[in-house]
This record gives sequence, C-alpha cells and structure tokens, in this order.
Amino acid sequence: MEHSGHEMNAMPNEDHSHSGHNMPEMSPSSAMDHSSHDMHNMDTAPAMGHSGHGMHQMDHGGPDLGEAVPHGPDHHGVGNAGVPMMVKNRLHEPGIGLESIPDHKVLVYTDLRSLEPGSDRRSPERELELHLTGNMERYMWSFDGKKYSESPILQFYYGERLRLTFVNDTMMEHPIHLHGMWMEIDNGAGAYKPRKHVLNVKPAEKCSVEVNVDVTGNWAFHCHLLYHMEAGMMRTVTVVERPLGEQS
Repeated sequence: MEHSGHEMNAMPNEDHSHSGHNMPEMSPSSAMDHSSHDMHNMDTAPAMGHSGHGMHQMDHGGPDLGEAVPHGPDHHGVGNAGVPMMVKNRLHEPGIGLESIPDHKVLVYTDLRSLEPGSDRRSPERELELHLTGNMERYMWSFDGKKYSESPILQFYYGERLRLTFVNDTMMEHPIHLHGMWMEIDNGAGAYKPRKHVLNVKPAEKCSVEVNVDVTGNWAFHCHLLYHMEAGMMRTVTVVERPLGEQS
C-alpha cells in the first residue's frame, strides 16, 4: 500500500512538564515477517473469548507475571493481520535484543519502584482494554484495528482512577505514550508503583497501568515510534466531567 505523504491531524494539547521514557509463538494466520526476531515457544491452549473488552468492572488483583493466557478470537478486521495464541505479562523481561547481553544487568520494569507510596490509593473504578494492532504487509498501525481518523475519542472522567490494559497483538514492541497524566505501572510494587509517561509494550504482552485523571482537556495518546503514530496508532483522549448519574 502506498503510504507516502502522510499528513498528521492537528495534535491535541501536549504537556511534557511531568515527563519521565523474546517473543511468543504466533498463530499461523500471521502474515508478518518476523525472521529477525528471537522466538520463544509457548504452550498452546484453547481459545478464550474477550468479547467484553472495553470499559467494564474489574478484578483488582495484582499482575500475574509470566503466566500465559489464551488471547481469544480477534475481531479487529483487516487492520490486524494476526494475533498471538497466548499473551502474558512481560514486565519482568528485557526488551528484544537485550536478553542475552553478557556480564550486564538489564533494567526491567519490575525493578522500578517509586521512592514514596502513591498519593492516591484508591482501586481503579473502570478498566479500558486497548489492543495494539498492525498489518505489516499493508503497513497499517492502529489501536483496536482502527487508524486515528477512524477511531472514536477515548473518554476519561475527571477525578476518576482508571485502569488501562494493553494487549500487543503485533510482532513489534510499542512504546505507548499518554500525554498530560502519569501512568502508574502495575508491576507488583504495590503502593510503590513507578510512574511513567511512556510504557514499552512487548510483543504478545498483556499488561496494565493505573491513571489518576487529574487534568481536563484533550490529550494525545499514541505509539512513540512516530512512524507508527503517523500511520494510525494514535487516539485522542478527552477528559470530561463524570455524568451526573455516575457521580461518586
């Protein structure tokens, strides 16, 4: 697909004042070329549906680091060329290419702890699950199989504590960047979750962050590989007052 001459839509408000920045076996349906990646086998298991992904009530347990679960069927259309059979939390693993460096310790996300407990100890009220999707043959990158121009605006409620869960359906790492608000990585550190504006999500990874929605306005939310963002892996987040019927 010809994709030269992309033009970016106008970016929402951007505030960097708070800024901080291996591979499971894939299903045969994947059309991506991954010959350069180091592949690791995963046990297969029956598919499990995730039809409820989106905003829903949630279990507030901690992360299951390294425990693989079935991905389930994919409903993201041509924008998602293939999905892993299994996904798991990989915050304890080095990034691609860093797993076998001799005589060096590689810092991983589970090594990080905040110096002080988080100021907001509430459990998240809602969860939003987002799939990182792509089709390398057509050079399409997206959230939930839809490029930026096709995607609805994500709505956060001012004052809420929100859980974001990322599922990487692609063969690449994606550094996901939320503008304006901290993401507290659910890495097993309990009250000492580290805060980041960018989280690098590994292939076939499912991991979560918690967000205190403490600003209003419109904010960019995108892959920080900017050529992926330009090709469509971007959403706009709008922070609005909570609907009257849901006031806490």
